Amino acid sequence: SYKLAITDLTTAVNMDKNSYPAFYNRALCYTKIKEHEMALRDYGIVLLLDAGERITLNTFINRGLIYAQLKQYGFALEVSL
Repeated sequence: SYKLAITDLTTAVNMDKNSYPAFYNRALCYTKIKEHEMALRDYGIVLLLDAGERITLNTFINRGLIYAQLKQYGFALEVSL
């Protein structure tokens, strides 16, 4: 389940605060259970870490989709921090 995955990923984050895969995957799980604010927080952390071009692009796309769901269209259109 997504909640169990979040628990495991939180453990990974606590062990390594620079683990962008843990933050990214936890954000995906939060999105699936509609914990959008938590997902946005984790995506923001991914953007602060040097996650590489592919993950950064996917993070911007996923953040934009969440903002669109929340009807925060101005934020959805942003392409930078």
